[in-house]
Amino acid sequence: MSIQLKITAETDIGTREENQDRIVINNFIFHNKYYYEEKVISGQEIFLIFDGMGGEQYGSIVAQIASAEFIRIRKSLSIILTKEKIISLLETINNKIISFLNKNYVEGGTTISLAIINETGYVEIYNIGDSPIIYMDKKTASLISEDQSLAGMKLRYGMITDVEYAVSNEKNILMAYLGDRTNKSLQKIYYNSFQCKPDSRIILCSDGITDVLSIQEIHKILYDEQKDIVELINRVKKEPECDNMSIIDIVVQEAD
Repeated sequence: MSIQLKITAETDIGTREENQDRIVINNFIFHNKYYYEEKVISGQEIFLIFDGMGGEQYGSIVAQIASAEFIRIRKSLSIILTKEKIISLLETINNKIISFLNKNYVEGGTTISLAIINETGYVEIYNIGDSPIIYMDKKTASLISEDQSLAGMKLRYGMITDVEYAVSNEKNILMAYLGDRTNKSLQKIYYNSFQCKPDSRIILCSDGITDVLSIQEIHKILYDEQKDIVELINRVKKEPECDNMSIIDIVVQEAD
């Protein structure tokens, strides 16, 4: 069975002064752009979101460093990215960011969410930080990445309830990120893999979207209301204040 993808992506500044998010699709960086493509998979398709942190200036720079370094290293490797190569790549990116921070005597970092889909529909995901990856079909939607904020950690260990988590200010405290000088974050790389089904979708987004819309609300907009990611972002932008927003919507279909 051949797999066809319908890929839509967009990033928006929200009410911030600068967009610190970066979207990477294969070997291209998208910043303040809309993207759409339909294609049959040949080999691996690679999707990433970086959500920069550490102040208006340095969050954007760090996300750009991470995006550019990922593409540079990927081009130098063989076409197939294995788990071992991804982990090594993330270590290199982390060191590159730390070098920049130390040279400029500043603090900063970025989250990363990464999805790799091959031509059989097999999916591998990696994340550091709190930028979510969601898997959904017509009936269900679920988080398939790990929220590595303090609130996410407390929820996993049963220290708070779902209701407490939803309103917790500790979602803003990251327990892992790229740019961590202790390198402890690299020990927390979350990995998941599965076989996706036709007529399902994989969504990567920054927390600027999920801070406002729940996974269930996103599912309702995309499936019940038959809207697209532009409408998702417009819903978030109705808030008086909203963060940078980035989203990649990957619809998985059987190729004709």
